[in-house]
Amino acid sequence: MFVIWQGFDPRVFVVFGIMLMVSEVIIQIRHRLSVICHFCGFDPKLYKKSSAQAAELVRVTLEKKREDPDFILSENTGRLLKQINVAQRQSKRKDGSKTSLPVVKENKSASRLHLQV
Repeated sequence: MFVIWQGFDPRVFVVFGIMLMVSEVIIQIRHRLSVICHFCGFDPKLYKKSSAQAAELVRVTLEKKREDPDFILSENTGRLLKQINVAQRQSKRKDGSKTSLPVVKENKSASRLHLQV
């Protein structure tokens, strides 16, 4: 303030407020972009608003990546294929549940919980 105007000037507070608002907007944008999964395109904030739109975004992103030869040869493809296989196995469970965890069944004769697989 003293360097530019050679004295006390209230314009400094206005400039400081504008710079503070600009920096906050930049921080919010960076956070919003960092939350989105760069691998599958999942956006948790969009999911909170509309799960159907979030699912559509993931489907479109994965379809684009499926057709991209660079993605097919990348190191992340194996991880994605494992996730897809797990999701397919979950949908084919015998008991109709959609969890990948084994079903916990309480044994009446013992005090321990036993897993039913």
